Amino acid sequence: MINKNSLAAVIAAYKQNFPTHWEDEKYKWEAVQHFQDHWDINASDFLEMFTKATDKTNNLLAPLNNYPRRMIQMFAEADEEATRAMFINLYDESKNFVERVEKFQSDAAAMRVIYDQGTWKQHFQTLNSISTYLWLRYPDKYYIYKYSECRDVAKVLDSAFIPKKGSSSSNLTGGFHLYNEICEQLKKDEELVQMLQSVLTDRCYPDKALKTLTMDMGFYISRFYTKKSTEDHGEWFPTDYNPNITTEEWLALLADGSVFKTNSLKIMKRIKDYGGMATCKQLSVKYGNSPNFYNTGSFTLAKRVAEMTGCPLMTSHNDNAKWWPILYVGKHADKDMAGNYIWKLRDELSKALDQFDLSEIPLYEEKAQTKISQGSDNQGYWWLNANPNIWSFSNIGIGETQRYTLYNENGNKRRIFQNLLDAKAGDLIIGYESYPVKKVVALAKVIEESDGENLYFEKTEGLAVPIDYATLKNCSSEE
Repeated sequence: MINKNSLAAVIAAYKQNFPTHWEDEKYKWEAVQHFQDHWDINASDFLEMFTKATDKTNNLLAPLNNYPRRMIQMFAEADEEATRAMFINLYDESKNFVERVEKFQSDAAAMRVIYDQGTWKQHFQTLNSISTYLWLRYPDKYYIYKYSECRDVAKVLDSAFIPKKGSSSSNLTGGFHLYNEICEQLKKDEELVQMLQSVLTDRCYPDKALKTLTMDMGFYISRFYTKKSTEDHGEWFPTDYNPNITTEEWLALLADGSVFKTNSLKIMKRIKDYGGMATCKQLSVKYGNSPNFYNTGSFTLAKRVAEMTGCPLMTSHNDNAKWWPILYVGKHADKDMAGNYIWKLRDELSKALDQFDLSEIPLYEEKAQTKISQGSDNQGYWWLNANPNIWSFSNIGIGETQRYTLYNENGNKRRIFQNLLDAKAGDLIIGYESYPVKKVVALAKVIEESDGENLYFEKTEGLAVPIDYATLKNCSSEE
């Protein structure tokens, strides 16, 4: 059982943020419809069919350096019929659900050993990826299961079921039961159902059973709602200072162009969109502009607010530290987060932003034109390694868009993390494949800067005669 009052509060918050949230998450409904349109278990070329059917799944089948989709492609390259058989069994609804899931995992483990002699370090077919396959095939029955999200949902809704650490199938069945409870409540909310129906296009799965909506609600709880509702007042600083500015006063200030200038409103809109709290680096990566834009812009805004209102200032030996607390409370960021310090909007300011019209303020900074046209002095060149046991430049088509994740399979920053942040649209990439190929095999171009998780590029050329690493190593700078 779940706490229906807690769920009602979540639904209210979800509906309030639905317009902007939908723009980021509608790809889930589009991914399902695309899969439905292209899946054919009897296709003569299973690999080609699987690739086409899943090419709208984006991060759903490639999360944080896990590569379930790519591994299925590699399995199909090695043994197409065995891979097809894995999906035939998984999708056979006449068989026991848990047995199907466990067999899919055991078959994947066997394929990894048989066809790559242990050099594929893992098969990536987790409960998360397998539930994604099930959801894509039967979107009126299944959900995507993710341990961390399901656990957050269970805690927020006071569920009797809370998943336990580990990849047990009992977590999967328990998670589905939990989401079924949520789904039944969502069906009763006519306003929410109408909101969804009003934005669905012909590229979206109709979602009459609201399973994808329920799944997205779980994502919203884990990614956004818990950030807003879970506060540790012992960690947020300062605890003994308040500018004493009411929500109504913030609304008047927001409407005053001499206080909240355009750049100030950009900062406010972006922090609000990020969930009400973020580091300057996170904002920079996702929305554009430098971290200093958000840092300095917040200080100067706070000074203008103080001059206009005469609000009390926090006593501090550090001049900067007396300004930002007018707008935010803060705390040090976790070591694995981009940035050093998290700012969270003060409650009164956050409520005022909920009521203020920011529709004319751009959420994302307009990206600069590619630097190729600005001359070679302004263009970056990057060397990008591909491990052919995981993915290969050679398997990417000319003009095909790819993303390179900023974190390794353990969720840690890559050694070249800063380079991935620094790469700009238009920069050129030298595509190198490591052992056993050890050759430059392709050229590519950055088409979109990092979004904090991925760098986006497209392959521009495949080398007819790949260049050995040894050849490059022997080249001198004078040549």
